[in-house]
Amino acid sequence: MKTTAHVIFVCVMMAVFCTIAEAQSLENRLNRIMIKEISVEEGKSRDVFELVRQKSKEADPEGKGVNFVFQDMPEGNAEVTIKLVDVPLIKVIEYICIASKLKYRIDTHAVIISKDRKDEKKPAK
Repeated sequence: MKTTAHVIFVCVMMAVFCTIAEAQSLENRLNRIMIKEISVEEGKSRDVFELVRQKSKEADPEGKGVNFVFQDMPEGNAEVTIKLVDVPLIKVIEYICIASKLKYRIDTHAVIISKDRKDEKKPAK
């Protein structure tokens, strides 16, 4: 019984460490991929992230690029104006999120983009 429990524990821990390693691997790629230039005037945030996805694929030495997943996005889809030259992909994502009042987090296989709730007013008690 103890052996079975130990085997299960080891398997669970290996799965956790693999997931963490994959997320770190994506984060490393976000820091390593350099976007030569991106220039957008009043583009919808989803469209801008689609452009970033394409540019990340072009700039990635492995040719993989980065995928974005949108969760709980605002209805209006904020407009973004941005012009950047020779910037790591992670910074491009940060600046777009700041400009459109969104937030991001790095998941195992994609960057998750969602509404930034810190500016929302809390309901009166």
